[in-house]
Amino acid sequence: MSKLGIALELSIMLVITWMILLIGRQLVQSLKEKKDFQAKTIENPEVPDKKELTKGEPLNLVIMIIILIFLMIVVHKKVGFEMEGTEEDYPAIIMAAVPLGVLALIIIWNIFMYARGKEKKRRWGLKSERNELSKKDLKKIDLQRKLHHFIAMLLIFLILIIGDRVLKANAEDELYAEFIESFWGSINGLNFIDRILVREDNVPMAKSIILLWMYGETLVLVIFEITRLSNSVHFPFHKQVQATMRYKEIDTFAALSHYALGYLFAAICLPPILFIASMCLITFADPVASTVGINFGTKIFPERFSWNGKSWEGLIGGTIVAFFTMFWFVGWIYALVGALTFGIIDLITPKPVKLSDNMFMPVLVTFAFMILSAAGIPCVNYFGFA
Repeated sequence: MSKLGIALELSIMLVITWMILLIGRQLVQSLKEKKDFQAKTIENPEVPDKKELTKGEPLNLVIMIIILIFLMIVVHKKVGFEMEGTEEDYPAIIMAAVPLGVLALIIIWNIFMYARGKEKKRRWGLKSERNELSKKDLKKIDLQRKLHHFIAMLLIFLILIIGDRVLKANAEDELYAEFIESFWGSINGLNFIDRILVREDNVPMAKSIILLWMYGETLVLVIFEITRLSNSVHFPFHKQVQATMRYKEIDTFAALSHYALGYLFAAICLPPILFIASMCLITFADPVASTVGINFGTKIFPERFSWNGKSWEGLIGGTIVAFFTMFWFVGWIYALVGALTFGIIDLITPKPVKLSDNMFMPVLVTFAFMILSAAGIPCVNYFGFA
């Protein structure tokens, strides 16, 4: 490995380690808060047992750290840092450029903000702290939250579809023809598990696009959250994003970072076609479940199942949409397993299982798809991807 390759890998590892340490610090604060609250509850049983932890649920933070450690292993095992002046060097260069570019943006943005006399306000734009929020305002905030996920996932899908169609439209051109067969890789969803931590000479183009996108998005969103939690460091769009957050998210890592890390894990483990199917859960099923539940939900779960105040209409609507959107990409078996997984997670999170569904959902669906693949059950797509 060349000195440049070592420097690039080291820069990536240092940034990820920095993120792990800061999430670890948040974890320590969360555990301390939970311990203090439990002690107060013992001293005074009248303290409400439904209090939300403001520093975040410890288990969410632990899973975030585990995924980032897994990312470090994957980067070391799968990315080539030889720097031999070939096309194989591009992924390493791009991966190193992302965190360095974000850090450069932070420096420039803070110079600009402080030059204008703008001091950091930790609770800039916060709306969910106001008790007088109307149902209309709550619907608007929920829509804005879902829109973040929808746009990010839709962009990946469009890039992949456009790439697929461009290649097929130019199939007679030798320059394009060689990429057509290898664009999607494991189209039937089989034989990918043993290659998760193995460096491949010919990574499918779709897989490379997904990995680089999710890697970049994850680093940007986690660093965004780190700066948002800071009392002095500015970052673009803090005010706008914080305006859509729930009160319990303000002092900890919010849903944006959870979703990014969860789908980064899915992107690393799954072939492109299964990853796209998993995207349907947060792109379509989750917004439908939330919208139907808020606007049309009348039948709340029975008392012993009403941990989250969710309705049958929302759960059933989201599960049906999950099945039919996934069906077109992976066939009925994978779609059914994915839809049932969505329904179960929507039912049990964030209570009684105190996990973020944005992170837990893609992780659990990834393991479910891996089990189906290991059992030799192929997926079937109806979009003509091949």
